[in-house]
This record gives sequence, C-alpha cells and structure tokens, in this order.
Amino acid sequence: MMLRLIFAIATAVEGEIVLLDEWIGVGDQQFRKKARQRLDEIVARAGILVLASHDIDLIKSTCNRAILLEEGRITAAGATEEILGRYLAGAAEAKA
Repeated sequence: MMLRLIFAIATAVEGEIVLLDEWIGVGDQQFRKKARQRLDEIVARAGILVLASHDIDLIKSTCNRAILLEEGRITAAGATEEILGRYLAGAAEAKA
C-alpha cells in the first residue's frame, strides 16, 4: 500500500522532463502494469525521459539515445545500440 501511495504522489505532478532511476519493478503484476501505463503516459506528454538503468531490454524499448557512465563520468554518447554495444563489451571485458 505504501508503494502505491508513493507512486501516486511521485506521478501527480507532470513536467517537460521525466527523470527515472530504474523503472518500477516492484509490486504485483497488476500494479506493475498500471504503473507502466501511467509512466508511459507521463513520458509521452513530457517529451523527454532521462532513465538510469542496467536493464538492456528496457533501454532498447524506451530510449533512442544513450550515454555510458564510468565512475560518474560520461565516456560515450550516441545511438542506443552503439552505446549498449560498448557497455556490453566493457562488461564482458571486466569479467575476463
């Protein structure tokens, strides 16, 4: 119940730019569906979404441009597919 209240308050005011640190991924399936619809509506009206996320599928489906941050610094910016390629290459390199 607290999550629903927080979400309602957070989405009550709409602006031209929406800043999200990760997408809503908690709550039951019905809540997540309603939250996704509400966020999609807000983003459509705002025109600009700034999303911080590690969810590759979400980034691909939501973003048309991306930046890559390393230790708080921008190391690359450009088309989403290009930046995700660099991110995944760097992640694979770090594991090796």
